[in-house]
This record gives sequence, C-alpha cells and structure tokens, in this order.
Amino acid sequence: MAASGGLTCAELDREDPRREQVMTASSLRASLFTSVVAFGVAALAVGLGVVLALVAVALFAVARSLPSR
Repeated sequence: MAASGGLTCAELDREDPRREQVMTASSLRASLFTSVVAFGVAALAVGLGVVLALVAVALFAVARSLPSR
C-alpha cells in the first residue's frame, strides 16, 4: 500500500506504472494466505487420522476383553 499511495489496483489508472507492482503484490499475498489455509487443512486431516486410529485401537482392545458368547 505504501508503493501505491494507499490505492488499490482498481483505483490506479491503467497507464500507471505502479499498477503491475500492486497487482503482483496482491496476487502474492492471496497465494500465501491460501497456502497457510491449505497447511491448516492438511494438519487437521492428519490430526483426525491419528485420532481415528487411536479410537480404532481402543475399540479393538475393548472387543478383545469382552467374553465370547
């Protein structure tokens, strides 16, 4: 925002040489935020897999301890 004087890409004229720099910075910022969200979703999936594996182990242990009919 400092490079463009506080203006967004849409507010800059098409002929303004700063427009490309502002557009590139905006795209890079959006891509980085998307990457952060993707890593968070991946961590959530891994955590959920570990929890489900632990639940499965616990259920098998309970099933083995039950007397057979």
